[in-house]
Amino acid sequence: MQKVIGVKFRGGGKTYYFDPLENMDIQENDKVIVETAQGYELTTCVMGTHEVDDDKIVPPLKPVIRIATAEDLKQDAENRAKEKEAFDICSKKIEEHGLDMNLTVVEYSFNGSKITFYFTADGRVDFRDLVKDLASVFRTRIELRQIGVRDVARMLGGLGCCGRPICCASFLNEFQPVSIKMAKEQNLALSPTKISGVCGRLMCCLQYEQECYECTRRLMPRVGKRCREYFLEIEKKWNSPEAVLARALLIANHQLQLTKGENTKLLEENTAQSEKIKGMLPKASYYDYVLSAEGLMPISTIAKDYGKSARWLNKWLHEQGIQYKQGQVWLLYQKYADMGYVKSKTYTVSDENGNPNAKLHTCWTQKGRLMIYELLKEHGILPLIECNE
Repeated sequence: MQKVIGVKFRGGGKTYYFDPLENMDIQENDKVIVETAQGYELTTCVMGTHEVDDDKIVPPLKPVIRIATAEDLKQDAENRAKEKEAFDICSKKIEEHGLDMNLTVVEYSFNGSKITFYFTADGRVDFRDLVKDLASVFRTRIELRQIGVRDVARMLGGLGCCGRPICCASFLNEFQPVSIKMAKEQNLALSPTKISGVCGRLMCCLQYEQECYECTRRLMPRVGKRCREYFLEIEKKWNSPEAVLARALLIANHQLQLTKGENTKLLEENTAQSEKIKGMLPKASYYDYVLSAEGLMPISTIAKDYGKSARWLNKWLHEQGIQYKQGQVWLLYQKYADMGYVKSKTYTVSDENGNPNAKLHTCWTQKGRLMIYELLKEHGILPLIECNE
């Protein structure tokens, strides 16, 4: 699956996919700048960010550069104004050169690096001198493109005989072949004014129901055939063992696909729930470990739970404003001294001459160890038991 948006360019009903990148929230009807083979272009988003199958994408997928800004819209409006001027100039040049061609549409590229002139003609036209003349006027790249009458209708738009916008300018991705045979099979009047579109060719909508007409004509009895005999024959074929088995297999296969889809969904939900439970287990395990040891514990033992040294942990607690060092002993600041986090123990150690010396050691209570755990966790430092899990 690939995350894409669908856009439409001017004068075309086809939808093109582009990569919206990660940090873009593009909605329907937003104006966006996209990268094309001819450079940057301003387009309209007709389908917001969504996912499609990889087989529906023609690689490589071009990126969306940005959502159109006020400056981009202003530049586009200026280009539309220039197109009207360019249309008038090109029409005059065509008359001067005496060319048998009809100018239809003029399009400026977004950055103004190219002007495309669309025209219709009955045959091939030698417009090389016209291109040179236009290039000397506009001082930019000139392209003349000959199109058919159906393309003209798609680019200019309009209303069909049904009262709705013509199909090719609204939703058709590409033209489908339409023949007079379709009108005959649908028992339509063969008057050109009734079956022709605004382009003068057969209406594209004749093709929409053609498959239904063809299927119906195959099932319906021939003209002059007795209907009772025909439907008895159809019923006999419908209830034959082969037909019943084929329908049963089709239904069973459909149910199997639905069951597979439900099982896949349940498996994904169970996996997600297991991961969620797995993420909750480490905290409970370490709390159990702390709560199971009720006695006092030196800082060196606590530091080993995190794979650290006692010196590192004492220094870190000092940096957090928890404790300070007095002589060789670490003591809590007054803010934490009365919270029951630590208790002091005195040990007697003999020196080199055998004389006893008393040493004070600070040991952490169960409450203090839990406080250290929460504090370290806030800074992204976890005990080894949680890291391992």
